[in-house]
Amino acid sequence: MRNRLIGFMLAGILMAVLAAPLTVDAKMLVPEMMNVQKHLKALDYNCKCTGKMDEATTEAVKQFQKDHGLKADGMLTPETSDAIMKAWNEKVKKAEQEHSMP
Repeated sequence: MRNRLIGFMLAGILMAVLAAPLTVDAKMLVPEMMNVQKHLKALDYNCKCTGKMDEATTEAVKQFQKDHGLKADGMLTPETSDAIMKAWNEKVKKAEQEHSMP
């Protein structure tokens, strides 16, 4: 029972923190980049929330793209951003189902 409650709380926190839409723009703002990085980190990709499109973030994006059958160029295209959001939403939904009370 306690684990289910904790799971619900974690899922709620993740949804609140990461639910902001991803924005793809050459002039991406630090908070927006941090949002992308939080999504990737939540999906178990190795990057830090620096707010910069640094080497670790580029590599995390490339690995995500490779894992999801996208062109692995490390660019945050609309297609890549949509795929990151979709993967994150699926992970949250799965966590909610695993921790839902009967």
